[in-house]
Amino acid sequence: MDERRPLIWQQALLTAAAAAAVWYPQKLLGAKLGLYSTLISEMLLLLLTFLYVRMTGGRFRDAFRIKRPTGRAFLGSIVVYLGGYLAILALTLLMAYLFPEKYFSVSEGLSEAIFGTGIPVWAALMIATVSPAVCEEAFARGSFRYSLRGCRKWIVIVVSAAVFGALHMDPIRFVSTSILGAMFMLIYLETDNILYPMTLHFINNAVSGAASLASAGGGEAVVLKIPLMSVGAYFIIAAFSPFVIRGGVRLLKPKESQKLLTYTAPQRGVRTPSDPAKRLAVIVALIFAISGALMISSDQKLKSPAFTYTDTLTVAPDETAVLDVTFRAESTTVYAFKYDMSISRGIGTMYVTDETGENLGQVDFRDATSGVSSMMLEEGTYHIIVEAHVADVWEYCEARDLGYSRDADLVLLGMNVPEDEDVEISVDFEIH
Repeated sequence: MDERRPLIWQQALLTAAAAAAVWYPQKLLGAKLGLYSTLISEMLLLLLTFLYVRMTGGRFRDAFRIKRPTGRAFLGSIVVYLGGYLAILALTLLMAYLFPEKYFSVSEGLSEAIFGTGIPVWAALMIATVSPAVCEEAFARGSFRYSLRGCRKWIVIVVSAAVFGALHMDPIRFVSTSILGAMFMLIYLETDNILYPMTLHFINNAVSGAASLASAGGGEAVVLKIPLMSVGAYFIIAAFSPFVIRGGVRLLKPKESQKLLTYTAPQRGVRTPSDPAKRLAVIVALIFAISGALMISSDQKLKSPAFTYTDTLTVAPDETAVLDVTFRAESTTVYAFKYDMSISRGIGTMYVTDETGENLGQVDFRDATSGVSSMMLEEGTYHIIVEAHVADVWEYCEARDLGYSRDADLVLLGMNVPEDEDVEISVDFEIH
């Protein structure tokens, strides 16, 4: 790091000016200019950063370090970004679970702001991808690295990340945006090349823009109820995030420096120096893993089934329609459907339909079967239908290509008993 005196109060003034440059054009001109007001804000941000560096006696190359990119460093940058994205995804799902209406309304608002204003798609994508990649990186990475020279690396990363998150003026996404900013600053400090965070910023916004374009014009925003178990699962996956980031940082370092990172056997009487970054990675991983496990455990203990049904029926062998159970999905979300079914002879079929009769999922079974399946259901009424195929079992097996035949599977399907013997079916359904 540069050992010259940091420009703390000067950077504070620049940050205040940057906040005004981001907020006022969109507030005053947003209704008239739409997304073009965002472009004005971005250009003002870049202009303020250039003026700041000049007025404080700095050189542009002091703030905007540019070198020839290398494949190794670019690969390391992607790995660091992906590692950070694991944590971002988990925390984003947590916010969607805690504040579903606000989260999904913000997502719909972003899509509408980018593609719902009549601006040509190519122009909207340029404004949403290229201008932030250049202008925001110049301010959030370039100016902070320049101003906080001589400060510890972690201070530069934390301060710049917090400001980057705050300038997006979205409390729901503050933490995830800050983590993204921290990853970009880490890459910049390790490579001393602002082209890497600029490129990743462009890719990140391009992917988000493509997702917004795909969802634009889809009608009213759907508020999904995220299961806590799903959030917990992503938290456990995010426990790998710090180790992925450490692996990416190793790739960011030149090959000749890798000998400093290789394992050296400890010598007697010589104390091995501690590695604060490794300890921090372990602590963060434990926090994610333990939090995820607690979420999954809490969801299993506290969540009662939304619907249960148990019954045992006896029907004639020529009776196909056995059961039609109605249940209602109270909200649009992913439901876990647990089933336990048995049939004394023939083939049983269970399937779920919506109010229009569309088949959403089907299970064919003989003897006894159980399982769990996930279904994405919108709010509404659904039917669980159970059928028995005894008199028509061979025709049904052939039509469904189930692989059973009259010659080989009479005993297997219980068809070696008198044809008029009744059929017993048991069902146990549980929907969470």
